[in-house]
Amino acid sequence: MFSDAPRYTFGVVLNRLWEYNDEEDVGTFTVTNSSQINAFSLHEFAWERKSFLATEDSVELSVKSRGLHGLPGNFELSLATFATPDHGPMTPHLMHTENSTQIDLVLDTVQTNDSFPQPRFAIEVVLVAMEPKKDNYTVVVKKSLDDEFTPGIFKIVNVASPASVNASSGGYLQYRPVSYTDEDRDVSTSTQTYQSSPATPNNAIKKLNNTVFRSIFGDSVETMLVQSLNVSFGTSGDGFYTKYNYTTWTFVVGYGAPLPDKLSLFVVVVATIGLGVPILLLCCGGCYVCVKRVRNNS
Repeated sequence: MFSDAPRYTFGVVLNRLWEYNDEEDVGTFTVTNSSQINAFSLHEFAWERKSFLATEDSVELSVKSRGLHGLPGNFELSLATFATPDHGPMTPHLMHTENSTQIDLVLDTVQTNDSFPQPRFAIEVVLVAMEPKKDNYTVVVKKSLDDEFTPGIFKIVNVASPASVNASSGGYLQYRPVSYTDEDRDVSTSTQTYQSSPATPNNAIKKLNNTVFRSIFGDSVETMLVQSLNVSFGTSGDGFYTKYNYTTWTFVVGYGAPLPDKLSLFVVVVATIGLGVPILLLCCGGCYVCVKRVRNNS
């Protein structure tokens, strides 16, 4: 229990892992036939610590699991916090602050259901905020002309609570819509992710059972803003999960307003040179023409 009641609380729960048969090869998790879907609760996974590293600038914790009966494989979750605002060291190099945590999920050599010839995975994310339950989370997809930090990806997805949108004092989830099919994360091993719209569950208490939120706040979670969404991994024509047997998803959870992506000094210098040199040549050329005309007239 807290010594003082918290003024604000926000967080996410990775609730269930969906395995589904993408018969139409659309990528999105829109399957309605229950026989083509398997659900696995991440609460039932047995996790053990893989590594822990603490420095003056960051703290990183990685845990791993062998999965469940019916879904064996190698699952890994990595959490990292940082002391200063910057891009993360791991691709897709998301922006972080002192008030955010980066989370990376890896599904490696997972044995899929034999009856699913075109298997994909999706994850159910539950967002919880100490805000009025009648409100809704806002999803904004922003586009950029710069893909320096995440080559080939020109979008960033922000899922923000009302307080984050209106007063920059709420919580948010931010990620690039990309998943990687190999440990070597680059353009050649990238595929897309898709997200459903946030929806309010029928029973928030049941949804948050056996979580830290329920342990701390008890039945009062029923009064909080609780909504869930699904993020699926893969896109049409990428060969499904079994082609590479490897999938990742990286996202940041933070307090305040979602951070805009900043241009690096290198990009600023290149852009300045690219724009400045032609303008300088144009000005010099104009001055030369003017001087020559004046001399000719005199």
